[in-house]
Amino acid sequence: MNKRKLIVSNIIIFLITFIVFIASALTFNITSKQSLNNDLNYYFNDVVYQLNEDSLEEDVLEKYDIVNTINISFYREGESIPYLTSSPLYTDEINFDEMINKNGDIYSQDVKSLGATYYFRETKINRLNTYVRVGLEETNYITISQNFTIYGSLAVLLISIGYTIYSVYDFRKSLIPLKSQVKKLQQIVNKDRTIEYDDDLKNLALIVRDSRKELTEQFKLNRMSEQKIKFILDSIGQGLVVVDASYRIVMFNKQASTIFEISKEDVENQRIDILRKAGHIEKNISIVINTLMQKVYYEKVEGRVYKCNIYPINYSWIKVNEKNGAALLMIDVTEEYNSSHMKKEFFANASHELKSPLTSILGYQEMVQAGVMSSPDELKEANTKTIKEAKRMRKIIMNMLQLSSLEKEVLRPIEKVDFCNEVTKIISALKPQIVKKNITIVVDEGPFFLNINYDDFYDMMRNLIENSIKYNKQNGSIEILINKENKTITIKDSGIGLSEKNITRIFERFYRVDKARSREDGGTGLGLAIVKHICNYYDYTIEVNSKLNVGSEFIIHTV
Repeated sequence: MNKRKLIVSNIIIFLITFIVFIASALTFNITSKQSLNNDLNYYFNDVVYQLNEDSLEEDVLEKYDIVNTINISFYREGESIPYLTSSPLYTDEINFDEMINKNGDIYSQDVKSLGATYYFRETKINRLNTYVRVGLEETNYITISQNFTIYGSLAVLLISIGYTIYSVYDFRKSLIPLKSQVKKLQQIVNKDRTIEYDDDLKNLALIVRDSRKELTEQFKLNRMSEQKIKFILDSIGQGLVVVDASYRIVMFNKQASTIFEISKEDVENQRIDILRKAGHIEKNISIVINTLMQKVYYEKVEGRVYKCNIYPINYSWIKVNEKNGAALLMIDVTEEYNSSHMKKEFFANASHELKSPLTSILGYQEMVQAGVMSSPDELKEANTKTIKEAKRMRKIIMNMLQLSSLEKEVLRPIEKVDFCNEVTKIISALKPQIVKKNITIVVDEGPFFLNINYDDFYDMMRNLIENSIKYNKQNGSIEILINKENKTITIKDSGIGLSEKNITRIFERFYRVDKARSREDGGTGLGLAIVKHICNYYDYTIEVNSKLNVGSEFIIHTV
């Protein structure tokens, strides 16, 4: 920009300002006149209404006697002077025919006798055979708006001229420090362009442009390096949190944001205690910062287990003269932790479950071998109990193998299983137990098919029905219901029910509500665990509703 362009731009600004000013002034003037017209119409309509009713001319004049700005005059046809008026000083003559030709429209007229401009409107009152003319004195607002338009325009013109002169002076003065800074910028980027000391910014802009290009290249390199680091940090599967010596977070990667369920923007420059789910993290970071010794420990966050490695760092690369900081690396070891825990628990439970029947088998066989049991009846009893315990061991091992197969998601053949038909077969197989407790079983009828491996279907339904029988009351009932619309299967019994504590654990391996009764009935403690794994394998969900001494309800949501 140069001086000429500055002047032209100021002229354009003046014109725009002037137009806006004139438009505003005219709008104000029009609004004032419109307001006066509205008031006149209000008074006129009120006067006409009263005269058309029962009021006489004198009554109307008496009513508006207190309103000084209103002139109400009454004329007989053809006369130029009113025979009755609200303003005694009003003596101006009118042209009657010209007044009648106004046809009820609003018009303005200078009233010399009253020394003001009035806006009038008239009409004939047939009831009184007279003409009434209502006038309203022009308000000061209209005069003010007219004067405002004239004198305001002059003021805007003078201000614009003064502003233009000041702008030119200020523009030339402002270039002095700018030229000085451009010189220094040239020295930084080693450019040799000569500055022209005139009132044109073009040469200065060219120098700044070339310097900007040089600096942009440097910024691009720095930005690329920053993006690479950010990409690497956000790509790693471990959570990374870096804090300074004041325990303020200065680095927080994407995985850390996921772990603590908080965005990067919310934690930047905040103290580490903003991580409400951090547990012992703040305490251990404090130890590392103060001792400068690495620390490794395990932290649990929202049900996940993390191996936390905290390293002391020299923080001078972030802040000059800063003390030490610390970097926290969180590695998700939940699966390994759970797997290890489950293996330990599984082997402990499996060993315990297998030890009991194995001990019985060895005990009976040792007594037979030692001759403690020698009679045919004793040998028969020992043989019967040994076979029973051996079968129980085999059942446990087979159930464990089945669970292992389901966990590994080994592919199995799928077929279309007729639900009602197969459930009827299962009930027939369990008839001795049903008759023994005199249990009534009701099964929904109608076609309902599942695409499932037959053995899995059989194991799932048999375990659930067998449990409903085993833990039912004498003379109890079982309902096996189907909801074809929602694709659900419900097994509802009137048994002993479950406590809330037991409901949360019944699908665990080797978990028994009544351990003594379960072993006596030949249970392995794996039945419901198998049901749960079968449901997981086919993406079914199983829901349990139960109350003590009322009954239990197992609902399978199929797909």
